[in-house]
Amino acid sequence: MRTNAPKVLSAGLFPGVMALGVASSLALGGSEPEVAIESPLPLEIEDGGQTLRGGAGTTVFYGDSWLQAGGIELSQKREMVLAENPVVAQFEGIRFVASEASFDYGANLFSAEDVRLGAHPYFARMDSVTREGSVMRTPSLTFYPTEPLGFTPFLRVRQVEVGPDNSLSGRHLTAGIGRLPLFYSPLLYLSDLGPTPTVQIRSGQTDVLGWFMEFSVFFPMNERVAPGLDLHLYTSRGVMVGPGLQYQSLPEDEWFVEGNLTTGWISDRGSPGEDRRGVAIRRDRGHVDFVHLMDNRENLVLNMQVNYRSDSEVTRDFRRDLFREAENPDTFFSATYTDDWWQGHLFSRVRPNNFQTVPESLPEVRLALRPWVMDGWLLRSHAQVARLRARPVDFPDFPSTTLTETQRSDRFDTFLGLEKSFRPQPWLSLTPSVGGRLTHYERTNQRSGNYTRLLGEVAMEARGVATGDFAVENDIWKVNGLRHQVSPYLSYHWIPKAEQGDDFLPKVNRRPFSNRLPDYRLAERTDLDDMARTHLVRIGIDQELLTRDPEYGSRKLASLEIAQDWHFQDDPARRENRLSTIQFAYSLHPADWLEFRSFQRIDPNDGELDEWNNSLTFRDQYFWSLTFGNDYMQSAYEFYSVDMTRWLNENYEVFAGGNYDARRSRWTRTTVGLRQSFQNSWEFEYGMIFRRGDRRESPTEFIFSASLALF
Repeated sequence: MRTNAPKVLSAGLFPGVMALGVASSLALGGSEPEVAIESPLPLEIEDGGQTLRGGAGTTVFYGDSWLQAGGIELSQKREMVLAENPVVAQFEGIRFVASEASFDYGANLFSAEDVRLGAHPYFARMDSVTREGSVMRTPSLTFYPTEPLGFTPFLRVRQVEVGPDNSLSGRHLTAGIGRLPLFYSPLLYLSDLGPTPTVQIRSGQTDVLGWFMEFSVFFPMNERVAPGLDLHLYTSRGVMVGPGLQYQSLPEDEWFVEGNLTTGWISDRGSPGEDRRGVAIRRDRGHVDFVHLMDNRENLVLNMQVNYRSDSEVTRDFRRDLFREAENPDTFFSATYTDDWWQGHLFSRVRPNNFQTVPESLPEVRLALRPWVMDGWLLRSHAQVARLRARPVDFPDFPSTTLTETQRSDRFDTFLGLEKSFRPQPWLSLTPSVGGRLTHYERTNQRSGNYTRLLGEVAMEARGVATGDFAVENDIWKVNGLRHQVSPYLSYHWIPKAEQGDDFLPKVNRRPFSNRLPDYRLAERTDLDDMARTHLVRIGIDQELLTRDPEYGSRKLASLEIAQDWHFQDDPARRENRLSTIQFAYSLHPADWLEFRSFQRIDPNDGELDEWNNSLTFRDQYFWSLTFGNDYMQSAYEFYSVDMTRWLNENYEVFAGGNYDARRSRWTRTTVGLRQSFQNSWEFEYGMIFRRGDRRESPTEFIFSASLALF
């Protein structure tokens, strides 16, 4: 039998359930959902309608929420609601179970015994709980980041109090896995209920490291700060240990802040060998990696990165995750302030690692004015003062980059340029530009005093756009019409006597190595101390093939980019011919399950293929993926790779992969393994790695890793 309930229920029973913290409190005034009661037995009404009782199975409905109990009694005279065992409720996806519950809505006092509640994936248990007003108290709270099973991580806190601002304080915090405690703190205070801990465990065996276990944990103190620890044990090398820290701001904070600190120190009991310079590595080894970002959300951005290595091989030996991210990371600080009409930038780079060749900035200060429009012309300008240094490194593997002595440069630099865009036709745009860059050096390599250089630039870019639409339909490839967009372009750059001063300028800011066509715009040049002759035309064409996306906008089916530089004269000093390599970059992704990407460089002078990189991926997002790839560079390397992943079921997937060196006719790396999801809490990975030809890695490695996976 289902009937409407007295109005007092809407201000009594369900606000009491929500007072536990299952959901935010409902407003008592204004429009409220209708309260109804459903019971297998007739309801009892006593005391002249002042008391209402429902037997076992009685269910109270309040909008989309409900509560069921072994018995429910409502007394308007005592202003009391009682729910007898078992009590089960659900509100906005949060489930609440208790042995009994009561709510004195006159005093706004709620209590319950043997409480369990949760909203997937989070669960919590309390022996008992009381809530008076907006403050909740419980003698014991156990929190699970996922369904509590045998090996689920847990947090247990005694004497817990949750305040009206959702802050949580308690004593005797214990964190662990299953029934095993791993961490203890006598006090706990959280300004807001925040993220859960992250745990990673990696173990295995190699000939170089022996048996090893790498343990990493970050335990959030609140939503902003999570201190951590990295502990790595190696039977053949010793113990690497280091504290860590992760922190971030909240969306409502005035400043955006984000940072990460990772450290590690070890007294290496093995044979460290030599670094990449051929120098013996000391036994005391370590690293510090720190990244810090700040933004006042208006006009100031701060960025800092510190990367210290005791030697060039320490992360390769013990922290391969960091080594793969960056073999030669920078250490720098930068600050950028943007105003309505100008932008200031401070940048400083240092070299804490003596095995690196790094142009140091001690520091650089740059001021750029906002582009100013006058009569259709765009005026750009900036000025920069820098103290620079480049110190030599005995680097036998790359002798061409070795400096014979320390290079120092105190430099002032400024640029002024004008440009304007014209559209003689709807499909054609022309952008001529002129500019000048004045650079003053306080010292030269010949110690002959200062030197001032003035460079001018004349440039032009012409770009066209043409499109064609075709009524093509294909259900298999999900093609709903085709649009072909073609954008050919031609850019001209002339910087007369760009190489002047090359014989005696300090070589600090040099041309970086790149196998892509460089940016020749004078305002953007960073190789001020090592500039080559610049008089060229770049010809290119960009193409895209698009179709309508069934959900939103368009979907790219294919793309093709072709570009080449033609220099007006050779540059024998740089070993550059008039014609640069022709660069091709193209991709095909006609369906979600197929993707192909490629990059090629062809030398037009001899027709040789200088570089060719490809990647072909087949995937079924629910079952498997397969990727083939190759990396080829003439006179350098020729590698082929294959990687496969196969999902077996919701808990298991297998993976395999390998890299093949065609020049040496051998597989340099082969990997096979299994990934497992365990009890909705952990991700396990078991694998074997076989190597050939690596300089510092073992030929055979067994890996087991575990990470806390919260779904």
